[in-house]
Amino acid sequence: MGRGRRPRVNQNGGRRPNQFKNSTPTYEHRLQIVRFYANNSMKETLARYFPDAQGTTKETKRKSIHLSAKNKANTERLGSTNATRAMRKLREVGTATVLSKETELQLVTWINEYRA
Repeated sequence: MGRGRRPRVNQNGGRRPNQFKNSTPTYEHRLQIVRFYANNSMKETLARYFPDAQGTTKETKRKSIHLSAKNKANTERLGSTNATRAMRKLREVGTATVLSKETELQLVTWINEYRA
């Protein structure tokens, strides 16, 4: 058996860089779109807020507008509060893992013992 590296799959030199194309709107922006859509057509809403969108991107934006309009009560609640209007994704309380102070101190002590 030969030793060493396996042959490259991509001849141009490995992994491609991220393009960062996804853009998630804030709740405040979603609220503006939903309020505009309530008084205007979908075509006018897309033309005003997403003028450069074409093809599948435009279809995705249309679906996201419908979803925000469907959840209008939640969009109104989150888009009008100072604490949440600049957020893009809301995680409810209790979603994250939270350690008690005692457990956190035990963990820090344990890590420091390994470092010594």
